[in-house]
Amino acid sequence: MTRFTADAAKAMQKAIEKAGGIEVFAIGRLNSDKLVDQIEVHCRGNTHAVPALLSRPRVGEVVIHNHPNGVLQASQADMMLANLYGEDGVGVVIVNNAVDKALWVVEPYCKENKPVDLDEVKHIFLERLPSAMPGYEARTGQIDMSLKIAQAMNDGDIAILEAGTGTGKSLAYLVPSILWATQNDSKVVVATYTITLQGQLVTADIPILERIGLKFRHALIKGRNNYLCRRRLGIALKVPSAADNQSLQSVAQFAETSNSGARSDMGFFVDEETWDAVGSDYEQTLRAKCPHFEQCFFYNARREAAKAHILIANHHLLLSDLLLKSQTNGEGCMPIYNRVILDEGHHLEDAATSLFQQQLSTRAVRRALSPLMKKKKKETSSLDKISQQHIHNNNSALDRFLRQKAQKIIDPLSLRVNEVWSAAEDWFQQIAHDALSEESPQRRIKPKDQFEPFWALNLEPTIRSAAQQLGALSDDLLRLEDILENLPEKAFQQDPQPLLDLKRSRRRLANQSAFLGDYLNLGDTESSIIDNPTVRWIEPPRKKTSPPSAVLKLAPIEVGPTLREKVFMQLKSVTACSATMTVDQSFQHFANRVGIDNILLPYTSGIFPSPFDYSQQAILALPNDIPFPTHVDFINRCARMIIESIRICNGGVFVLCTSYGMLRKLHGVVSQTLGRQYRVFRQGEMGRMQLLEAFLNAPNGILFGADSFWEGVSIKGDQLRMVIIPRLPFRVPSAPVEQARHEHMQASGKNPFREYSLPQACLRFRQGFGRLIRTQTDKGAVVVMDSRINSMWYGRTFIQSLPPVRIVHGNSTTVLSSMGQFFNQAGAEKKPSPLGDPSASF
Repeated sequence: MTRFTADAAKAMQKAIEKAGGIEVFAIGRLNSDKLVDQIEVHCRGNTHAVPALLSRPRVGEVVIHNHPNGVLQASQADMMLANLYGEDGVGVVIVNNAVDKALWVVEPYCKENKPVDLDEVKHIFLERLPSAMPGYEARTGQIDMSLKIAQAMNDGDIAILEAGTGTGKSLAYLVPSILWATQNDSKVVVATYTITLQGQLVTADIPILERIGLKFRHALIKGRNNYLCRRRLGIALKVPSAADNQSLQSVAQFAETSNSGARSDMGFFVDEETWDAVGSDYEQTLRAKCPHFEQCFFYNARREAAKAHILIANHHLLLSDLLLKSQTNGEGCMPIYNRVILDEGHHLEDAATSLFQQQLSTRAVRRALSPLMKKKKKETSSLDKISQQHIHNNNSALDRFLRQKAQKIIDPLSLRVNEVWSAAEDWFQQIAHDALSEESPQRRIKPKDQFEPFWALNLEPTIRSAAQQLGALSDDLLRLEDILENLPEKAFQQDPQPLLDLKRSRRRLANQSAFLGDYLNLGDTESSIIDNPTVRWIEPPRKKTSPPSAVLKLAPIEVGPTLREKVFMQLKSVTACSATMTVDQSFQHFANRVGIDNILLPYTSGIFPSPFDYSQQAILALPNDIPFPTHVDFINRCARMIIESIRICNGGVFVLCTSYGMLRKLHGVVSQTLGRQYRVFRQGEMGRMQLLEAFLNAPNGILFGADSFWEGVSIKGDQLRMVIIPRLPFRVPSAPVEQARHEHMQASGKNPFREYSLPQACLRFRQGFGRLIRTQTDKGAVVVMDSRINSMWYGRTFIQSLPPVRIVHGNSTTVLSSMGQFFNQAGAEKKPSPLGDPSASF
């Protein structure tokens, strides 16, 4: 028995084949069954020598190498390795080239995990935090939540937890995460959906725990393409047109003084074409062979992450890392970890849908071709450099036969690249002409057997031609690449960039051809909605072009199966938490959407109520005489009620709309009536943070917002006294993914309204409601203008999903009178409080 998983054995076998069957050294990591399930190839030997590993393995890992002769007997050199590594708890394994036989010379030391001490968790919250933070009071919900997470980490469980506003969930999950990571010398990933919450963790919550004496390291993890590459920047600056590229010159100045090299830290705009030429790229790295390796921004960040116990990332990066590791057998963009906290967990499905979505446009094709193109007279393309250095050069390291073979390929390639460059624009303009119109700015492409046949749009010939031409060009580049693989390492190192450009362009073109093939072939079976749960559509680019162009898009209809396989089944413990995880006190909707259940993949759950007394601090006002949102008079009646409600509380109001069209109409009426008495703000007239700051600086501001203002905003004190929700936040199923999900559910015998639309709307409704009360002294009203909450059967689901709150029913006059009494009883106005945590807890 080899004690390798099938994927690990296959990866090792491929590495040996790629090295030509010579000796290959790798580091292997063991899973919970003590099988090698991840490998990282570090070096290759030759017939005369075996190089040392570039980085030392850790305790519990194994050093793996093959014996090309197939004889699995430890040599004297092998025994020296065994002695060297065995003392450090590292195992040594010898395999044959087929990796179907193995000799475990030394077993690795597999230490037992040390569980988090639950009494220590309690002690931190009951003793250490109160002693270090004046005014801190231990909260039962916070302690119970922290104990639940600690137990899940100890037992290797999946946990889904809801912590009401004010519970203090950040500290609740950080404490057990730090204890687990430090005492087991491991890492715990804390992934958020928003950048703002990451900032809160780094600048507010983690410093608190450092002040009470917890000893740990943390690192904020960013994706590789967020980092500047010094080597590629140097190449870009040598291009004759570099002096005229202001964006590039700004990047160069930034690189001289920056410690991080992160694009997100640049205080200026960098266009995509420039960043594509200078950004760090997995396909363009020379790793340890790069002359800038010791000063590399990305690898410096990786080194800091390797030292950290707590890794702070976002959902997108976490999912990308897990997917990459599954495809490369362990080589991802983050260090090794097996326990994860997913904060803002209610966004996990959205993050996965965004990550898994694919698209193709003229711009994408041209980005793939760009390194191979000669755009200006004085510039030299990568193809030109390859030709000059390795093919039309008598001093080339390639032999004469290979140079002649390469010449037959490369001479017509430049012409082919230019042809595809021009054709790309024609393809996507033709698709736009055939599929889009002013009346239909985006077009859903449905399977053959449905009422809008794909073939009726006459798109197949154009898309098939594009797929064939991209595939053919990729094949030509691959033939050239195969010849250039015969270059010795020294020749490659002299100027590696042209060959790296060639490989990246080839891979991108191959992927684009495959994408178009998938786009064409979806929906070829009668039960296509069930068998191929993917939706395709066409839409115009963000920036209008003349003539119009098109963007082809593909997205998964259901992400649950992928999340189950790549996240929940791969990690030892996952805790997903948020202030809004349940619908009518049930976690079933979230669990279904992310692919877990209590039969195939059991989970534990818990609800930790908010410490706020909503029954005393807030009222929910539900006027029942405003017509339904579909009624022609809804906007006028709704606007009048908003105006009267604002007058009662004297401003300090959020109006949360479900569409920008409604927002503009309501804002227009209200600002015309109240604009002289109040500052009336509208989302879109300035940046989000600027808008919030302006609202806070206005004594009695009114803010009309949509989208992001439903969550992620925390205004404490008297500056926010009322939240108005004109319409229940049902998603209109007009977006292609939403349409397809409804159809997929119907085809599967499910009710899309009950099982998808209603739960999603309830969660959004809870987020909007949560904007109002942020501290134990806040008071205010939430007003819902949509009378369906009173008259339709599903209205009680919305209400029962809220914390216990005083509800005011009746006509508009009755409701306004009750709100007036409530605000009078609230007493004299308090001094406005500053903007609280702008990332909030939803």
